[in-house]
Amino acid sequence: MNQKYLRTVWIITAREWLATIQTPMFWRFLLIMPIVFFVLVIVFRYVNTKFPEEDWLSDEQLRDPTQVLEYRKLRFEGQIIPQQLYAVLDHSDGVAEFIRQTITERDQRLFLLSILELNDSEFQEFLESVSGGQEAFELLRQASLGHTSTQFVDEVIYALQFQESGSSMIPEEFLRIFPTWYYGNQASIEKMDKLISTRFFREVVVPDASIESLNAWLNDNQIAGYFVLPPALEQQTRDIKFNISAKTSKLQVLDLATWYRSVTNQALHEYRLTKIDLHTELKFSFADDINFQTKTKTYDQPPAVRVTDISPTIYLYLPYLLLIGAFLPSSYRLAYIIQEEKSNKLADKLLSVVRPSYLLDGKFLGVVLVTLTTLVIWAMVFGLLVTLFNDTTLVQSLEHIVPFLQLPVVSNFLLFLLLMYAFYGYLFCRIVAKANTSQQAIQSVVAFNFLLFLPMIPSFLVIMPLFPGDIYSNIVSFIPPFTPFVMVVRTFDLPDWPLYSTIVVVMLFSVWWARHRASQAFAKGILGELETKMSPIFGSRK
Repeated sequence: MNQKYLRTVWIITAREWLATIQTPMFWRFLLIMPIVFFVLVIVFRYVNTKFPEEDWLSDEQLRDPTQVLEYRKLRFEGQIIPQQLYAVLDHSDGVAEFIRQTITERDQRLFLLSILELNDSEFQEFLESVSGGQEAFELLRQASLGHTSTQFVDEVIYALQFQESGSSMIPEEFLRIFPTWYYGNQASIEKMDKLISTRFFREVVVPDASIESLNAWLNDNQIAGYFVLPPALEQQTRDIKFNISAKTSKLQVLDLATWYRSVTNQALHEYRLTKIDLHTELKFSFADDINFQTKTKTYDQPPAVRVTDISPTIYLYLPYLLLIGAFLPSSYRLAYIIQEEKSNKLADKLLSVVRPSYLLDGKFLGVVLVTLTTLVIWAMVFGLLVTLFNDTTLVQSLEHIVPFLQLPVVSNFLLFLLLMYAFYGYLFCRIVAKANTSQQAIQSVVAFNFLLFLPMIPSFLVIMPLFPGDIYSNIVSFIPPFTPFVMVVRTFDLPDWPLYSTIVVVMLFSVWWARHRASQAFAKGILGELETKMSPIFGSRK
């Protein structure tokens, strides 16, 4: 591979690239495809998230309330967390009030644990930041010495809940002032513990609430939504309805709906215990055991509000589809260019000393360069659209694309995209070189693509997932017609370096063989056209 070859091929490649990008059709196709894809993403997101409100809370599986708050805290890391207001329309027998008490007790438990875990200097800073109650908190901190924080806080919550101290170690002064003090120092409390629910969600008590009045609050954007508790609230929370404005996206209130339902589920357990004639200490023990078991479980989102986990499907099929989507249009472009060069641009051949193989390589690499240019511009335009759209939920829905931006993934994709272009491109050149018209060339490529993609490649996409990383996948990776597709599908489960290097070497040899055969056919095709065109001028040979 000498300098003359490289310079000649580059000139032809650059000329082909410039000739293509200067056509209006290229730019129309280039700019419309990202817009179409972007619109499809938005439509898919809308269809995938539009569910009737009454079905949002229809599943028995729940998240722990603390998990929901932790997720929301991480999602808004470094930002101001928006506090969502909600209301409750209670048709039950006082269950809504019991739920409010449960939420308050959970917050108080988190807050007291935070206080008792402070060191001396942090505790003094806390006392200086609050209004009143300093002496009572000093007594509480002294009383907690010698006890575990969790055990001591359980005793305090028990005493506050049942208005009686199960132990003389709880200061009476603290029990007397804490309920009033707590509501008067909400700002300081929310700073102490980042998972206090009022930092994220707060109930608005609407006087004489009704469907009409709450809908009016919704239309005025005074609340994000409201919950409707049925008259006979059963053991499950499936009967709870959650209503939002038609202008509100479900994803914006997903955390609120999931959190309230999970809290309600725990509150109902405790509410049923209050109806049983048990000693108060035994009731408290049961309720505490329920809370403990719930905290140690991992829950799924309800299916009506669940974002389907399609990442395995994306990681398996998207590289393959992108590879084919970029290759198929270019194969027809390549067929047209080769036939055009052979039939309509003979002046270039007659007036130059370029070898047919040089011309073939230059034209082929020109198509590859156009395709890579298209992919880069598509990525830039799509990224610009996402930025201009400025939709947080849309950006989050594209999180599955992030793994594809890793350097090994991009490198593997580009490597086998180029190898596939080289192997199949030269095979196409061999087929097209014998065609007499552009229509015949395109028909040949269509038939070849049909025989290749329809019956064979999809079968590997069905079989390979059943044997990931096994001998079957490695064997198929050494079959040149399938190697580029298989290796792209295996993007996230590539073989080790020795085997990977061997596969690349085999593919490079296959490309060399395809180029050799294509050069011979292309040269014969050019010479055939030359003899046909030169005969009327110079006379037929005897």
